[in-house]
Amino acid sequence: MTIRSERSREAIKNSLLSLLGEKQLDDITMSELAAGASVSRSTLYSHYANTREIFDDAVADFCKGLRSLGTQLRCGECQPNADGYRPFCVAIRDAGKYDALVRDPSFLPTILDIMYSYNCPEEANNSDNAKFTAKAKRALFRFQMSGCYTVAMDKTLDSDWQQIQKLLDTYIRGGVNATRNF
Repeated sequence: MTIRSERSREAIKNSLLSLLGEKQLDDITMSELAAGASVSRSTLYSHYANTREIFDDAVADFCKGLRSLGTQLRCGECQPNADGYRPFCVAIRDAGKYDALVRDPSFLPTILDIMYSYNCPEEANNSDNAKFTAKAKRALFRFQMSGCYTVAMDKTLDSDWQQIQKLLDTYIRGGVNATRNF
């Protein structure tokens, strides 16, 4: 991909992030995205077929700074790793330029699919969970991650957030350990 193409794609995604601050994904048009990115419609369509593709690309960008699925499922502490990868709950609470993205109703199902599809092969070989079907593993993953997302989005918890993180991490570890004896 050329530098020009990369810049256009980045401008288009930034346009989407800006528009998501005003409306939901389903209400955003390709014309609005092109105008916001200062690109022609033909340039926009040369990179993306529809708004959903742009959204998915932006969610994939958000995922790049997250811990791996295996680390998420065995979360010991909600602090960034030495390599800078952040726990899911921390990334959600401090989404920065992605704040409007994480608040869109399409975000959670999209990120769960992306995280699972990128990481599932490594988890399938995990001997701790060899006795569970792929559907059972996926259900546990969705249960944990959607719960983490819901709690992380609740800004009324700000004053107690560190205590809540520790409580949730303890609860998750207990659940993971309980599945070993299932």
